[in-house]
Amino acid sequence: LHPESPIRMGWDLCSMVLILLLSIIIPLEVCFFVDSDPPQFMIIFQYLIDVFFVVDIALNFFTAYHEGHGISGRLVTHFKGIAKHYAKGWLWIDIGASLPWLEVIKLIGLESLDTKGGETVTMLKILRYAKAARMMKVLRVLKLGGLMQMVEEKMVAAQSMTVAFQLLKMTVVMMVLSHNVACLWFAVAYYSEGSEVGLPRTWLQTAGLDAASGASGWEQYV
Repeated sequence: LHPESPIRMGWDLCSMVLILLLSIIIPLEVCFFVDSDPPQFMIIFQYLIDVFFVVDIALNFFTAYHEGHGISGRLVTHFKGIAKHYAKGWLWIDIGASLPWLEVIKLIGLESLDTKGGETVTMLKILRYAKAARMMKVLRVLKLGGLMQMVEEKMVAAQSMTVAFQLLKMTVVMMVLSHNVACLWFAVAYYSEGSEVGLPRTWLQTAGLDAASGASGWEQYV
């Protein structure tokens, strides 16, 4: 598959959009739905994204690449060269980000409960660890810069469009960064509640948005 073919370019564009969505959805789920399940549509959507990126791994083994810098380098089309290049690059991150960590951690935790009688592991901790492990999927954000650069090189020709794309890229990066910082800020306050006697009240407790208030994940986020 040629890297500049319409099919591959469309696929890369979809990958970029889905990675952006993952960088929003996963932190939201991990930080705001710690002890409960997220809405059903989020779960279904994430499974569909997982399927997309599993197909993406297979597709990467059959997509030629440019050796050197940019699209002007020599095009490598033989399978062995493509596989070796992918194995040295993003393959392992892609595999790690595609594994069903939620199910794996839950399975390990349930077996531990069966063998140890629940003395050292609780279902609540299993759920929290499993959801925290889903942050592995956000590793795909590391590919975002390269994908944006690739899309810019292939699809943005005019100088005016280049400037507009750069502004759009900066805006998107700032929005995603702000979202992740907000999720982290909430998570720090959430996990600080009741961790030690004598700690000052967190901003969640002051605002009446702590776990005892019964506020939903959406209310806490907004």
